[in-house]
Amino acid sequence: MIEAVVISTLEKFFAFILNMPDVNRFVFNIYKVEGRPENKQTIYPIPLLVPKVPQQRNGKECGNFVLYFIKSFVESVPENFSIEDEKGLVHC
Repeated sequence: MIEAVVISTLEKFFAFILNMPDVNRFVFNIYKVEGRPENKQTIYPIPLLVPKVPQQRNGKECGNFVLYFIKSFVESVPENFSIEDEKGLVHC
């Protein structure tokens, strides 16, 4: 079950084109097409989250942000994490 819908950090852009009923309808339609049992009462309360994250201001900062988020991810991975157990991850 989806606990929250997290939208890209393009906050200003998405604020103009998205609103929560549209996102709820989109998620509900995906579940419906997949034949999942969820209904509107379980889908519509899902919150829309737009995280505030630092944005690069020029073409030179991208690497800094990528390294920062890789470092944050690695530091927060549980000790018993195994990529073989994560069926939802994309394997290269």
